[in-house]
Parts: sequence; C-alpha cells; structure tokens
Amino acid sequence: MDISKVASFIEDASNLMAKVQMCTIQESTSAMDFDENTDEDVEVFDDVEVIDNEEIADEEDVIDEELHSTGDFSSICGNFGCVLGVSAQTMEAYSSWKEGNITDSEFLANIAEKLKDDEFKGAVSGIMVPISQTFSRLGITMPAVFPVAVIAAPVLGAVLNHAVNDSYNKTLQKARHYQSLNVMYEDFQKSILRSQYEYAQFQAKLEKQEHEYNMLKKHDDKVTSSLKNLYDSI
Repeated sequence: MDISKVASFIEDASNLMAKVQMCTIQESTSAMDFDENTDEDVEVFDDVEVIDNEEIADEEDVIDEELHSTGDFSSICGNFGCVLGVSAQTMEAYSSWKEGNITDSEFLANIAEKLKDDEFKGAVSGIMVPISQTFSRLGITMPAVFPVAVIAAPVLGAVLNHAVNDSYNKTLQKARHYQSLNVMYEDFQKSILRSQYEYAQFQAKLEKQEHEYNMLKKHDDKVTSSLKNLYDSI
C-alpha cells in the first residue's frame, strides 16, 4: 500500500473529524445561549478549576489492566477525541471521498462502522495525533486540541509505522507512537479530559462576559426608556 497515501489519509481524516466535532460543540453552545431576559441572579464562576481538577485526578487514577479495543476508545470520546481506523476498506472510502463520490458524513460514517469489524480486534499498537482547532465567540478565542487515536488493522501495522517514521506530513510529525494499546488508551483518556477541562474554562469566560453584557444592555435600556418618558412629559 502507498505509504504517502496512508499519511494523507490520516491527516485529512483526522482534520475532518476534529473540525466536525468542533462545529458540533459550537452549535450545542449556541443552542444554550444565555437568556438576557431573566431577572434572576446568575452565579458565574471566575475559575472552574474548583469543580474540574478533582474529576480529572479521579479519572487519571483509573488504570484498566485489560487490553483495550477500538470500541473502548470510541466509548470515551464524548465531545472531544476521535478514533480513526486504517484498513483497506477505510482507505478505499478515502479514495471515494477525495474523488467526490461520497460526502463528508458518509466518509466519517464509513470509518466509524469499519472500526467494528473483526480485522481490528487483533490490533495491539497505534498512534495518537493532536489536531488543533480554534474556538471563537464574543471576542474570545481559544485554541483547542482534539486527540485522534489512530489504530491500524494488524496487516497494516507496519505500513502505519512507516507512514509515521518516513512522512514529512506536519500532522504525523506531531504523532506519538504506541506499542501498547493500554498505554495509548490511558494517554488518550487524559488528553480528552484535559481538552474538556480547558473548554470548560473557556465556556465559563463566555458565560461571564455574556452575563455582564446583558446586564449592561438591560441597564442602558432602562436609562433610554426613562429619558424617553422624561422627553415625552415635557
């Protein structure tokens, strides 16, 4: 198999996965917009470290002695983290996607479905790729890292290793290779928790800024209304 094509597949698929996931998070955040009409006091945390540090510590203390499967990796992704399987079938789907024969959604659905195949059950190693994206809202920006766990079917394990070692691909140059899926699983889980924690901080800043803006706007509206009433009474 063409090693350069495998490298391109990992880069393109990983970036697409992270981009889609970021858009999904932003859409869910927009759907939870702060209600500017509420008269109730809203508690806004200056620092979410109080509520998140213990959770991260608890999660990092969990060590699973069993060999992890692709299903295990997929189950902890949540709203951060992606799993990519490299096989002859997913490479074929990649070719179809590049040629415009299938959509982004169909391509990603194919990858997710193929991870359930028996050919991945014998996988014992893989790589983890950090994909950078940037959240931006209300004048606040936040760089975020979406960890992507890349697992190759056993027959393609050597090809994956060559793709990482020989590639000039910027994405793969940042990849970390794992000879054990157990170690990779633990690092993947920690990376997801770290990204979720950083996003929680970003979200807290958004809520605080939006709350302050809405309160200021409400005050300005009252002043404007009072001035108008005064003008009308003259």
